[in-house]
Amino acid sequence: MSFTFLQHAESLEEDLTTSTGPRYAPHAELCHFLGCEEPAAPLTRDALLALLLSAGVIDEIAPKAPQSLAVRRWQRGGHSAAALRKKHSGDVWAQYEIHKRPTELAIRWDYDVVEDKWRSTETLIKMEATPFAHGAMRECYRMKKMSQVNASYFYRMNWEDCNNYVAKRYLAKDVIDDVYWTDIKMQMVSKRYARQYNMRIPPPPKKVDFLQAFVIEVQRVVDGVTTRMLFCVEVHVDGDYTKHSNNSGFVQLGSYESAAESSEESCQTPELPRREPTGAPSGGDISSTLVHHHYRSTPHAFSRFTFEASQGKLMIVDIQGVGDIYTDPQIHSVDSAAFGEGNLSVGGMALFFSTAHYDNLCKQLRLPYFALSADEKKRIEGQRFERNSGTTTDLLSGASTAVRDLIKASADKLAARRLSVKSASSSSNQAPSGSRGSDHIELDVKLLLESGALKLLDDDDDGQAARRQAGLPEAPPLMVAPAGGVPAPSPVGLVHAKLVEFNLTGALPLLEGQRDVLSAGFHLVCAAAANEPRALRALRSLLRGLSADELMPGVSLSGENLEKLGAQYLPRLNARLAAAGDACAMLELANQLAAHEADEAAAARRALGWIDAALTVAVKATSDEEKADLAMGRCALYQLYERQAELCRQAGDDRAASESYASASEAALEAGKTKIAMTLQAKSEECAPQDDDCV
Repeated sequence: MSFTFLQHAESLEEDLTTSTGPRYAPHAELCHFLGCEEPAAPLTRDALLALLLSAGVIDEIAPKAPQSLAVRRWQRGGHSAAALRKKHSGDVWAQYEIHKRPTELAIRWDYDVVEDKWRSTETLIKMEATPFAHGAMRECYRMKKMSQVNASYFYRMNWEDCNNYVAKRYLAKDVIDDVYWTDIKMQMVSKRYARQYNMRIPPPPKKVDFLQAFVIEVQRVVDGVTTRMLFCVEVHVDGDYTKHSNNSGFVQLGSYESAAESSEESCQTPELPRREPTGAPSGGDISSTLVHHHYRSTPHAFSRFTFEASQGKLMIVDIQGVGDIYTDPQIHSVDSAAFGEGNLSVGGMALFFSTAHYDNLCKQLRLPYFALSADEKKRIEGQRFERNSGTTTDLLSGASTAVRDLIKASADKLAARRLSVKSASSSSNQAPSGSRGSDHIELDVKLLLESGALKLLDDDDDGQAARRQAGLPEAPPLMVAPAGGVPAPSPVGLVHAKLVEFNLTGALPLLEGQRDVLSAGFHLVCAAAANEPRALRALRSLLRGLSADELMPGVSLSGENLEKLGAQYLPRLNARLAAAGDACAMLELANQLAAHEADEAAAARRALGWIDAALTVAVKATSDEEKADLAMGRCALYQLYERQAELCRQAGDDRAASESYASASEAALEAGKTKIAMTLQAKSEECAPQDDDCV
């Protein structure tokens, strides 16, 4: 008996809101046996019986019990990908007679998201010999797979009733196996986040899902040689295919048909999705089948949700499919080595936020807002009502390699600006604050004040409220040395720092190559408020009247209030920078603490905590560049040990001071500072207690 529960599901009529009987939640093992997804809500007894009857695992000996509306919601409201596999009992691919193709033994590889493991099972498949469609990178084959949960299928070898699948294989011959595993892993990770999105409180008006996907491995004889071949496989479903976004910031910015549709209340969603259309000509380009509908809120709200749910560690983009059943996603993650070539890391996240509208659905779901400058919001708003904007689509619809080149070009521009600033400073024999090259930019601090960005750095209640509204993390405990190591940079801060670069170099899609210095300054403050160390150093330099060469080379602040703002914000910036793990800021803060308390011994003991933290950072510095930066800030290892010894003496602990001087001497010797090492060794002996000298 074929599995017909999905055909009967629409006739379920019992409403859970009026039923007072007990509910039943089928175990995962039962759902796996039946070949269906777990229901979104517990079922009544009658609904559970209807499910079992439809699956053919029990026989009906009485009139059919009324079926529950919960199951209908499972199919329609929940839009489960598994529940949308079939709409009609007929085979939409019957004309291709796939069931007559030779049977192949294959290995099916499924990714277990929870345990991060791959599991293999043997299965039987039939696949067409030639692809029915292809895109720029992959070709697609029609396939049937023998059911692995229904024994009657194996007994009767009922291939005609088996589900239809699309098997995708990369065109390039040198594609490594890991590409296939990564594609499936991304889809299954996305499926897990879709379940979390659907369970969100308040609940989303439209639920989402990703098609179940797996890798098929077969052995075939090609030109007399047995060849191992891999395919990415997912169930075939019918419907119009829409691409809502890609991995490089493109967001489908079509027109709004009505206010109701923009709020997701009456948006028409096709019931069955289709990755590749049934009627596509053999060898046709899949990209030509895209259907451009009006703007949809749900796909972009889901992308924002994944950023929040993962605490900024990843974002799922490249949302495409039919209705809210998606396939072939791309994941950006802070770990740039994960999730394949399409992972643009924080750069991809920055591109998304620079084009995505924070709309009513995002507000309804209480998704965190990502702060943008006034000009950036105007640019997004200007694109929002333009259907199929040529500039945005053309710039961002390219392959991942093209976008990587764009991001690399942006980094190269920033590096060139740094080099230009250093050269101008060196040739004029002036400090960076005095150098004014031909490409130097002065940003009026008044504009930053008017943008409201500096309010994000305040420590009062208004500042905390502003940070929460901007989606920024809470300020770390200040004036207290970090225990247990330096905290990792906030992903939100990393994204804002990347937007500093993109705005300064004009690399954002809506900028069309023109730089936006004010927006770069806005994101610099946001990144600093999120405790991003580079942004904190850059903003500190700007408020000191210097050029922020690390993130905004060739840019300086000007204006009447600069000195006043420096006095107001520099102490808290330095405290934030110390808390973020900057060794030089830690040393500066330690010196301030040691000099501004009446009780010198108590002040020294408090300052020693920051010196210890600075030493932890300095010891981990391994590259020559890191060591040079520390030396410039008088934070070379031997200098920190020397300062530690001085504070120990101030605290009255001569033994500890002697040991610190000895460590400083060893570090100076390793750094090639022989004379300094000898001086420090003499101080160590001078501080040594008398009983140590007599040994």
